[in-house]
Order: sequence, then structure tokens, then C-alpha cells
Amino acid sequence: MTFLGPISVKLLAVAFVISAIGAMNGQILAGARVPFAMARSGLFFSALGKVSNRAQVPVVSVIVQSSIACLLALSGTFDQLTDSVVFASWIFYGATTAAVFKFRKMDKKSNSPAPKFSTPGYPVVPALFIVLAALLVGN
Repeated sequence: MTFLGPISVKLLAVAFVISAIGAMNGQILAGARVPFAMARSGLFFSALGKVSNRAQVPVVSVIVQSSIACLLALSGTFDQLTDSVVFASWIFYGATTAAVFKFRKMDKKSNSPAPKFSTPGYPVVPALFIVLAALLVGN
């Protein structure tokens, strides 16, 4: 980089680290809400559904989520970790998109004049997305 000279590489590296830490913090805090909600619904360990009296935050869920994130970060290389995340994410993207067909079927059974759950390009776009997601995961 010639704009700021040799210092620019170090500044860019610091910016990347700050960005990665911020993204990781957001993911840990947001990700802890899933087991929290599952515990509140009776689908997961009840301890994960408790909130602190002072801050109204699911502390146990955040600690468990953070611990798992730390273990994963220490378990392999950055490349292995990102490959695992991308692999798992695309499985869930495909599954979420497949739910569109279930929701539309439920809409038809409710005899509503217009579908409550609309999707642009239905059924071609979601079907194509599911096929491509499956190909990506398989690859």
C-alpha cells in the first residue's frame, strides 16, 4: 500500500483484528439467545433460560456460548474454523429456505385468499436456492 507507506499494512491489520473481535462479540451475544429461547420454551437445559436479576441478561447462556466459541477457536486453524462455519451455515440456509414450502402449504390449508407468507419467484427461486445450497455443502 503506497497511500500511507509501510505503516498502512499495520494499520489495516489492526483494523481487521478490531473488526473480527467486534463481529465475534456480536455473534456470541446474539448466538446465546438461541439456547436461551429454547430453554425458555422447554426444549433445552433450563439453566440456560435464566436471566440475571441485575442486568436481565442470560448469563449462563452467554458463558456457555463464549466457552464453546473459545474451544472452537483453540481447536484448529482459522481456515478450518471458517470452513466449518460456512459448511454448517449453508446447511441451515438450505433448511430455512425449505421451510418456505411448509409455510406455503400451511397457508393453503388455512383457506386464506392470499398467502400470508410470500416469497418472490416462488416456487422456482427457493427451489433453485435449495439445490445450489445442497451442491455447495456437497462440494
